[in-house]
Amino acid sequence: MSLALVKSLGVKGCAVWKIDDEGRLPQNPNVDNVSVQLPSIELETTTINLMGSLDVPDISRVGNLQLTVTVPVDVPSAMELVELGKSVHWLITWVSQEYDSINGTTTPKSYSVDATGFITAIPNAEVNAGSENTGDITMNLISFRKLNRTDNTVPFEVDRGRGIFRVNNVDLYSQFSNLY
Repeated sequence: MSLALVKSLGVKGCAVWKIDDEGRLPQNPNVDNVSVQLPSIELETTTINLMGSLDVPDISRVGNLQLTVTVPVDVPSAMELVELGKSVHWLITWVSQEYDSINGTTTPKSYSVDATGFITAIPNAEVNAGSENTGDITMNLISFRKLNRTDNTVPFEVDRGRGIFRVNNVDLYSQFSNLY
């Protein structure tokens, strides 16, 4: 069983770049103005039996993280995002309008996501007449870092390989790593 710490967020109007093995970005994004489904961050739970059962979130075990990008299947640069059999590295950027209900103002905010993982689902090559001709690319994430570029803060960062799990710059793994 798992407990959602952060619910999945769908974002429209994103640009996606595939970062090469040397860490270089192409001059232009591979795809622009696409939809991205950011992952839910879920914690595995442990059941405690105490006068009944209680599921308690286990901060040391982050569940499966998946990121999905809906791309036009007839654009060759979109298919360059897919590389099977090895990890891929993407940079995703977008701008959103955020409403402050206290003072009634709307402010543009710029975000980016640095994501590394393995492609687990690719778009169907079938194109139907009259359809939008889009398909989903799904990545199982090894690392995921969301950056608020407007105020240079990191709301979420998970890196399974380096043992990093931070929410709003609070290291949730540190309390466990100090025990070893």
